[in-house]
Formats: sequence, C-alpha cells, structure tokens
Amino acid sequence: AKNPKSLMLRFSAKRSGVMGTNVNAGFGRIGRISRRKLCAASNCFAAPSATMHKSTSLSGRASPRACEPKRYTATRKVTDELLTAFCLITTADAWLGLLRLGISFVLTFLYSVVGNFPRVRILTRSMAKTTLLTTPTPAELGYSMPAEWEKHSATWLGWPHNESDWPDKIDTIRWVYGEMVKKISQGELVRILVRSNAEAKFAASYLKRAGCDLKQVRFVVHPTNRGWTRDSGPIHVRRSLKSKGSGLKSELAIVHFHFNAWAKYKNWQLDTKVPETAAKVLKRPLFDAQFNGKKFVIEGGGIEVNGRGSLLTTEECYQHPTVQVRNPGMTKAQYDEQFKKYLGVKNVMWLLSGPVGDDTHGHIDDICRFTDHKTLVLIKETNKKDINYKPLAENWERVRDLRLEDGSRPEVIALPMPSPVYYGDWRLPASYANFYICNSCVIVPTFNDVNDRVALGILGELFKDRPVVGIHAVDLVLGFGSLHCLTQQEPC
Repeated sequence: AKNPKSLMLRFSAKRSGVMGTNVNAGFGRIGRISRRKLCAASNCFAAPSATMHKSTSLSGRASPRACEPKRYTATRKVTDELLTAFCLITTADAWLGLLRLGISFVLTFLYSVVGNFPRVRILTRSMAKTTLLTTPTPAELGYSMPAEWEKHSATWLGWPHNESDWPDKIDTIRWVYGEMVKKISQGELVRILVRSNAEAKFAASYLKRAGCDLKQVRFVVHPTNRGWTRDSGPIHVRRSLKSKGSGLKSELAIVHFHFNAWAKYKNWQLDTKVPETAAKVLKRPLFDAQFNGKKFVIEGGGIEVNGRGSLLTTEECYQHPTVQVRNPGMTKAQYDEQFKKYLGVKNVMWLLSGPVGDDTHGHIDDICRFTDHKTLVLIKETNKKDINYKPLAENWERVRDLRLEDGSRPEVIALPMPSPVYYGDWRLPASYANFYICNSCVIVPTFNDVNDRVALGILGELFKDRPVVGIHAVDLVLGFGSLHCLTQQEPC
C-alpha cells in the first residue's frame, strides 16, 4: 500500500477485469495472477520514465517493449500524479469497503448466535416492596395448603447453574430439565427462575431443542444459589370466598418459611428471597412464618399434605437434636402448632427417618407420599443386608399407628427401592417416591433398574386419571435430589 505504482497496477488490473472478487485483493491477492507474475509486471514502473505499453497482456505478463523507456514530459508527470492520487482514493474506498464487510460479518455472526435464541417471555418484579404479614395467620383467615394432585396454574423450577450440585454433569442436567419441562408444560405453565435475561435466552435455547412449547414457559429473573425449588420456592395456601355471582372464588397466598439451605450450607441468602419475588410477580399476599419472634424454617420437601387436613413429616428432619437443626429447641408439639397455623392442617403425622445419602436429612418426599386423600405409598427395602433396610423397616412399624384427620387409617402401598446408586464412595438417595404430580401426568424418577417397571406399574394403578411417565434420573440424583425436589406447584 506504500507503493503508488504498485497500486496503479492493481487498479489497472481491476479495470481490465483481471482482478477477482477476493475480499483480500487489497492485500496483494489479485484474482488469478500469481505473486511472481505480479512482481514481474510491476517492474514496468521501476522508474518514472517507464510506463506500461499497450501490448501488456491481461494476464499481467509484460512484453519486452512494455518496459521501453519513454521521454518523461511534464504532461506525463501530471498524469502519473493524478493517476496515483486516484489509486490512493480508490484504495481508501477499498479499506472502507473492507471495514463495512467486517462490520457486516460481525453482525451476521451475532445474529446467528443470538438471533437464533427463541423469543422468551420474562416476568418482571414489581418495584413495590412486599409486606410480610404476621397477623392474623393463614389458618385464621381460612387458608390451607391444597394437595399436589389438585389442579395447578403453574410449576416453578430453578434453572440449574451451580456446578457443585452436579460435578462434571451440569450440561447433562440441562437436558433433563428439558425433558421435565416438555412433560409438565403440556398441562400448565412452567415458571423458571433465572439469574438474568441472558440466562433466560440461554435456557430457552435448550428447551427449544428439547421440543418444549415455549409459549408455556415464563422466565422469572431472580438470582439463586441453587435450583431446588421444592424447598426454596413459593409454598401456596388457598381459601375459598363467596363471589358476587353464584359459586365460590379461590384466593391464593404465599407463606414465607425462610429457607436456610437445610441448616447445612452457608450460601442461601439468594434462595431465601424467592417467595418475596414470587409474591411480587404474582401480586399475592405473603405471610411471614415465625415462632417466638424468630423465623420459622421448614422446606417444601419436608412436608406432605392430603388437602383434607393431614400432614406427614419425619422426626429425623425436624426433631434431631444436633444434625441440621432448623429451629433449635422446638418440640414436636410446637411444630404441630406451627403447621396448623401456617398450612391450615388439623392433623400431623410423624414417621422416623429416610434413606442414607439424603442431603436434607430426612425429607418426607423421598420416603412416603399421598396419592389421594386416603392412600400412601411408602418405600420398602427388601434386602436385609442393605444399609437402608432397618430405618425403612421402622417406618413400616410406625405407619400402622398413623391416623388421618377423620380418624381413619390410611391405605399404605409398598413402593420398591432401586439398587444402590453411587457416585464414587457416596451413596445417593435414589427413590421412586420422589415423583411429581402435574396436570398432564405424573413424572417418576427412574434409575436403569429392574424395579423401574415395578414402581411405574404401582403408581400407574394409583393414578388412573393421568399417565405415569418415567424420566431418567441417574445423573439428576447426583445432586442429592430428584424430580420432586426440583419442582414446586402453584395451585389454581
């Protein structure tokens, strides 16, 4: 570019139709002319008195007469200077064209990466501050927690991002989420917590490729520590009010149970605010669960209700004196009273403990579940050499004494356990009881085990109003939880 005479040759070749369309032409790659031929041709301009003869071929090869010296006149000098200036201007235009081409390439690349993200629907929080209601309690206002099988408006999930929950498998987990959303969204909305708008688009790209209906997905921007929405998400209560017309109208509220990462981990400060965000987004009342002036801490996975007034939980989770103590000093009777105040139940039933490997230390949703108002499924280990055999057998002894809110005994169905699932030396809490009941189906964790079919068959007989579908959970349970642990229903 520093040699005007070389530029003149390029311009001449371009005007002659020799120069190709290669975008790198400004850097010396001129069509089909080789660098050797170009150098030979450029020798014609070695001195101001040398000029190209008309016999120069279009291939760039100059004849002997092409370099014959000519008399250098003032007119020729002016002509050369004008041509040189024109070539410089033309080169500037070429650089400008290359710049424009580069910008176009960048924009095209960005569109191919970002523009291919599907359009997403993002719910924003109201700027108004949410007021935590302390009195009266939900029960005093007629609220109670509905059963999981009752109709939902939506299911809440938290998009997975904490790699420590699933070491080396976070991308695999995103595809499992895709399968979950695909099944759930067939019958209700799915609200997914994301850390930013960019993560919403990122998540939507996975969901779209997984075949999900994105019209059924709503993203809620709320930074989280983890994605275990069963425990940190909004726990709803409902009451029925008489409407001006005929019939009753349902009214929903959320109870804030102050999640603290199962009294085990230190990073929970973002998760514990999820109910506040949900209350703002949904514009619903938010009750502040307290005990003796302190925050009352429980998790959604630690309770199981039948929607008629009975609640099931475990002593391992909420009565252990030293391990993962949520509410120090609280007795069983005091827990019962709090459950009645904030969840509107009348009857509390306690089992003992759950399978080993449960990070939550005894959540009921890995042990025993209601399938209707009077039926329970309770996991059972038949291998006497298995470490889970004794604690699970003790639950079977205890369940005989349980009574429902009307004084009747629940019907109890045995649900098998899969073969042990390990990650290194860690025994993982693989359990078929961690299923989730949504409007369109019941999704059940499966573990590539011979008992997968048995568990699906048992649940299929119990849930005759919707299909029972297995979802592969061997990778999912690496996070010490499964399908039910990740979901939280929003009732109608």
